[in-house]
Amino acid sequence: MEESIVKKISEDKKLTKDLMMFAIKEKNNPSDEKTKMDKLVDIAFDNKKTVGELVDSSKDENTKMLGKIALKDKKLTKDVINFGLDEQKNPSDEKTQINKVVDIAFDNKKTVGELIDSSKDENAKMLSEIALKDKKLTKDVINFGLDEGENIKNKFNEFTKNKNGLKTSDYFEFASKNPMQTIKALNIISNNEKGFKKLNNDPKAPLNIALDNKNLSNSIIGLALKDNANIPKKIENFAEKNYVSGSDCAKFIYQNGKELHDVAKVLNNNKQDVKNIINTFVEDEESRKCYENIVDDTDLEGLAHAIEIGAFIYDAFSDCTIF
Repeated sequence: MEESIVKKISEDKKLTKDLMMFAIKEKNNPSDEKTKMDKLVDIAFDNKKTVGELVDSSKDENTKMLGKIALKDKKLTKDVINFGLDEQKNPSDEKTQINKVVDIAFDNKKTVGELIDSSKDENAKMLSEIALKDKKLTKDVINFGLDEGENIKNKFNEFTKNKNGLKTSDYFEFASKNPMQTIKALNIISNNEKGFKKLNNDPKAPLNIALDNKNLSNSIIGLALKDNANIPKKIENFAEKNYVSGSDCAKFIYQNGKELHDVAKVLNNNKQDVKNIINTFVEDEESRKCYENIVDDTDLEGLAHAIEIGAFIYDAFSDCTIF
C-alpha cells in the first residue's frame, strides 16, 4: 500500500477505528468471504469522504475510475462483489454469467443509468440506454447473439464480400439462406413486442408497422423467404429502369403472374392489416376512404388474375409487328 494512503487512513480517526474494530472482530470470529467483503463495503460508505479522497489520490487511472464507480451506490457495489465471489467459487457458463449481470443492472437501474449517462463513448451510451429499456428483450437479444452471433456474422461477411451496397432484397435473400436463425430472430421480435415498441414510439417506424400488423408481416416475410427473395429482386430491378412503358409493365405482370398472385392472396387474407397501414400513411381523408373501399369491395386475388390476363393480351399485341 502506498505510504500516502496509509498516512491518509491514519489521519482519519473514524476510518482507523472502524478498520481496527473490523480486524479485531474478524480475528475473534472470522466471517465467510462474502460477509467480510460486505462489511468492508459498509465501512467504505460510512467513511465515504475519506475513501473518495483516497480513490482520487491513486496514480492508477483504472483504479481511480473503478473506485469512483464503486462509491456510487452501496447496493450495486455489494451486488457486483458478491457476483464476483460466487463466480470465483462456482463458475457459471458464459450465458448464465451475462444473464446474472443483466439482473444486477436492472436491480440497480437508476445508478447504472447514471453511469451510462456519464460515459464519453456515444455508441456505448446509446446501446446501453437501449439495453436498459426492457430486461426480457435484452436477455433474449444477448442469448441470441451468444448462440448465433459469431456464426451469423461470418455468414453475413461472406455473403456481402463481393457486394457494393445492400438492397432490401439482399437482406431477404440472406434471411432465406439462414431460415432457422431468421425464425429465431422473428420469434424474439414477436415475443418482445412491448419491449421493441419502447425503443421507438413512432407509429410509422417500420418495426412498429410490422408489429402492429403481425399477420400480414409474417405472411409477406414467409413469401419472401420461400422464393429466395426473387420477387423483391425483380421489383427492385424493374423500378430501377429509367423509362418504363406500358409494354414493360405488361410483361412484368405477365412474367411474374404467380408471384404477384401470391402477394394478392396474402393481401386478400389480411385486409384489416392493409387498411391499418393505409390509415397510418395516407393523410388525405378522401384518398384514404377510396383505398379502404377498394380493399373492402375487391377480391384482390381475382383482380390479380384479371390484371395478369390483361397484361398477357397487351403484351401479345404490343409484340405483334402488324400493329
